[in-house]
Amino acid sequence: MIDSDVSSTRLKWVLVGVLIVSMGVLIGIGIVPALSEGDRAMRDLKGFYAAGECLLQGDNPYDAETFAGKYRELTGREPAGRFNYPPVLGPFCMALAGVPFAWARVLIIFLNIVGTMAISFVALRMCMAGGHFATRSIAVTAGVICASFVLIFPGTARLIEVGQVSLFAGGLALLAWWLGAREREVDRTRQVLAGIALGMATIKPQFAIIPFTWLFLEERWRSLATAMAVAAILAAPMALIVGPLEVVRDWLGLVGGAGAIGGFYVVMGLPSLLASFELPVPNVWMLILASVPLTIVVWLARNRLVESDLLGILFGAQFALLYGKYVELGLLAPMLGGLLLYGSWSAGRWVMILLGTASLFAPPFLFLQLKMPSINHFKTLVVLYGLFLLVNWSIGQAALMRHAVHTGQ
Repeated sequence: MIDSDVSSTRLKWVLVGVLIVSMGVLIGIGIVPALSEGDRAMRDLKGFYAAGECLLQGDNPYDAETFAGKYRELTGREPAGRFNYPPVLGPFCMALAGVPFAWARVLIIFLNIVGTMAISFVALRMCMAGGHFATRSIAVTAGVICASFVLIFPGTARLIEVGQVSLFAGGLALLAWWLGAREREVDRTRQVLAGIALGMATIKPQFAIIPFTWLFLEERWRSLATAMAVAAILAAPMALIVGPLEVVRDWLGLVGGAGAIGGFYVVMGLPSLLASFELPVPNVWMLILASVPLTIVVWLARNRLVESDLLGILFGAQFALLYGKYVELGLLAPMLGGLLLYGSWSAGRWVMILLGTASLFAPPFLFLQLKMPSINHFKTLVVLYGLFLLVNWSIGQAALMRHAVHTGQ
């Protein structure tokens, strides 16, 4: 098994240095551009801000003309599309629109930093939880590499630059699973906190589906009740302004009309890979809802897997087999952590894992010139292979652990 010959103190400072450099990279390629006046800067925030202004004035942001009018007033440009986020995002949009745009920019950057920290924290904690078959220094090193991956991954910087909420929602979804589903017995406080995080994560339903389904299967009723209460409170302002029936009708009409995923350069997963070859695939929301049976399958197999690997397997499977976006690959940090722990058993494994991770940094524009969207999907295959390795190694380690328990070793 690989282990470092340096002292723990020296290793600690090396890892601290790695995190500092990684944070500096994120500031340089994510936060600084977000504070600029470039074309991409706060592009999505402008849509949230326009939707919030609609709501503050008693208008319906799901109405195409109303939303477009507010967007033109704010930017002087036509919106790239309609506002199709769930009603639970309403209070966030209203809070953003209730302050000057400069302050809204600071607020969305802060939320993205919170989400990034949450993703990094969960990945680190999962590495520490899985460190029982590795040394503590290896577990900490793997966790720091995961955190660094989240910080320096170009997609993380892009999400901050455009003012998205994916990092915030995704971090909350991972945190909800870690708080509420990681252990067999969870105290009441953690169940409530898991529910609050999950309820807020519903601003991006594709991330909330996995922890919601898992908590349901684990019968975490307190967490689920809290999550539904939080989601209902968040959805209430838009329901009151637009009308409860109208808001449900309008939003479902928008998401129900979501078309095929196509061979997009921003969308990953096997269905998108097939679509790039012009093969028929389900639409976006059918793929997102397919996360429910996927979660059930992993839950049924949970006793044959190492518990600390479950979260990485779940989100890795969603991104590789169903639907995900390349800019959101930072959410796979728990999956990377599991791979690094098993990879510590041989130098060859570490090299293979790190090279595979580095390949995910290849920018899509390299493939735009070739006009072959299927080539960009090599990243889907990389994640799929990583998922295969993690499942295989986890099954083997779980079998060894069960054997040790039975033999009293």
